[in-house]
Amino acid sequence: MKRFIILAFLTSCVFADEFVPIAAMHESGSIVNTTFFNAGGAFPANAASASLNPAIPAAWHFASQSMVSAFGSFYKSDYFDYRKSGGGGSLALGMGQYFAAEYNLKNEISGDKKFHRGTVAYGAMLDDNEDDPLFIGFNISFYNSAGNIHRSEPIETILAKNNVIAADLGFYQPGNNAVGLSWGIVLENILGYCWNNYGGEKSNNMLNRRYNSFLLATNLSLPLVGDKALLMVPLDIRFWGFMNRDLRKTSEHHRIKHRAEVHSGAELQLGTKICGRFGWAWIPEKYATAEDGQLKLSGWGNRFNGGFGINIGIIMFDALFSKDTFGLGASFQI
Repeated sequence: MKRFIILAFLTSCVFADEFVPIAAMHESGSIVNTTFFNAGGAFPANAASASLNPAIPAAWHFASQSMVSAFGSFYKSDYFDYRKSGGGGSLALGMGQYFAAEYNLKNEISGDKKFHRGTVAYGAMLDDNEDDPLFIGFNISFYNSAGNIHRSEPIETILAKNNVIAADLGFYQPGNNAVGLSWGIVLENILGYCWNNYGGEKSNNMLNRRYNSFLLATNLSLPLVGDKALLMVPLDIRFWGFMNRDLRKTSEHHRIKHRAEVHSGAELQLGTKICGRFGWAWIPEKYATAEDGQLKLSGWGNRFNGGFGINIGIIMFDALFSKDTFGLGASFQI
């Protein structure tokens, strides 16, 4: 079963100006977030969360007083026929500010398609209320993909090269002392530009707002057993179509369950050294477009993951496992 990231956007006569790898635009380089099927828009984390909600690392640096964080990961899925590797880091700038950078390479196992993503992010404290501080952040990502695609008229296989720059704006408010309910909001792909080359046919355009999405995220943190354990439950809901009236009106996708991704899971921390994780999501198997360039998400269903983490001082090791899939990651902070 293949769910790869390079998607051909066709019109009735020529290749469209947009060619956006939707499925990879909202993926985190963190194995922790990947265990939750990329839930994490309100989950406390270091630089690894900058690609999901760029406001979160600002809150993390402010609360932990850490100056530097870094992470790396490797993920391989025979089930979805791709592997991914990458890493990044962040630097505290003081007064609740930070700067982060991340790079990921994702490629098809059985084929030649590749996808590169580089992200830079900045965040700061927006409201310094002692009980409920509010953080804001934005990121800019550059996406580059290349691979052979099949053209129907005329029948041929051509090399498609695609480049996209897109920006997200995020907000995050942690719970009181990291306990209780945290929330996050991310306006995804609010601005973007793309330039493509389909076998010599070049095009460029502003990113169509039909690819905007809205992420509403929460995270519930509950101390257990006299504070000896901590249960965290992230829940992210991504809404497609909030800037896409045609998608909301189409008979195939008008139902909210076929326009809203749900990403969730749970993490149980035992002391400060070890934790177990469970991930669940209601997401499409295939992200594609119709001939007019409209979004066409299909194969909706439940997905499940498992994983764990081990903390050794300033270093954290993480692992993920599911059907024909595994992932390994490491991070540190000082």
